[in-house]
Amino acid sequence: MNVDAARDDLTRYAESGVLGAPALRAALRLAGETPDVAAWRQFFDRLLVVAGALLIAVGVIFFVAFNWQAMGRFAKLGMLEALVALPTIFALLPGVQPLRAKAALLFSVLVLGGLLALVGQTYQTGADNYELFVAWALLALPWVLAAQWPPVWALWWSLVNLALALYLFQVLDPLRILLSERMRPSAIAVLNLVGLAAFELAYRRVAALRTPWLARYCVLLVLGGAGFAALMFVLGDNAAVGGNTPGFLLYCACVVAGTWYYQSVRRDLFPLAAGIVSLIVVVTGAMGRVIVTGSGAFFGLMLLAALVIGATVGATWWLRELNRKWHAQGTA
Repeated sequence: MNVDAARDDLTRYAESGVLGAPALRAALRLAGETPDVAAWRQFFDRLLVVAGALLIAVGVIFFVAFNWQAMGRFAKLGMLEALVALPTIFALLPGVQPLRAKAALLFSVLVLGGLLALVGQTYQTGADNYELFVAWALLALPWVLAAQWPPVWALWWSLVNLALALYLFQVLDPLRILLSERMRPSAIAVLNLVGLAAFELAYRRVAALRTPWLARYCVLLVLGGAGFAALMFVLGDNAAVGGNTPGFLLYCACVVAGTWYYQSVRRDLFPLAAGIVSLIVVVTGAMGRVIVTGSGAFFGLMLLAALVIGATVGATWWLRELNRKWHAQGTA
């Protein structure tokens, strides 16, 4: 019996009254489900190192912004360049703890963005905002590849998404023939579908990236973009409905394919739960447009609330039964 199945059995025994609270805590501790002192120490060590890198990087950027008039351009550029180079050198030194080396690389990537923003502000060229994030993502790629750390990859993928979003919303005019205005959320969803496929492949083949959270992050972005497109379809007027049909079809395809993949290929409840939430939102929007009309708006809202509650209860029951089925089959 695996650990997850043992935990479920202990939980059922506690719910039925066979095990009291003290006995349940002792059983969970013996099963390895309760973290010990060493596990908590390791968790806080990692948390504080990462939080320290993030806070120092943000502090450096605010320091430069606060002392903008007092510091010369070469002082500002030199300080940020040094804060990009020195942590990188520290991370490459032999004998440095891997976690601290990765945190140093994360710090360098963050300060690199501040350096690029400083260059753009000091030597203004009239470039669009999206070009800053494109340059940031391209220049940060060596640090990302060297770190091989999920938080750094998540930051880098966020930069790619921001670059595409800014491009679509600021410089879309030349592409209006190929990409209608209502398909902008769908374009973001397509980008993250590519990222989802890449991170799923990395989950299987790259030991350093064997974490489900990169793929889950992409799932949220896919559902956000495609779900917004679907809402535009169900809530828009006739012209919007006709113009955003591809976005709605993309959303339906994502929900169906994702449900099959995360049930049959790689079992994961998080994407299934996220898909159910997005589906409830879209269906509620469509039903709301039909039900909540005219003088029957109050009863329509009550009916809509009942539908949401019923869908939530049904989804929760389905996810719990699916989880028990997987554990019964011995799936970790």
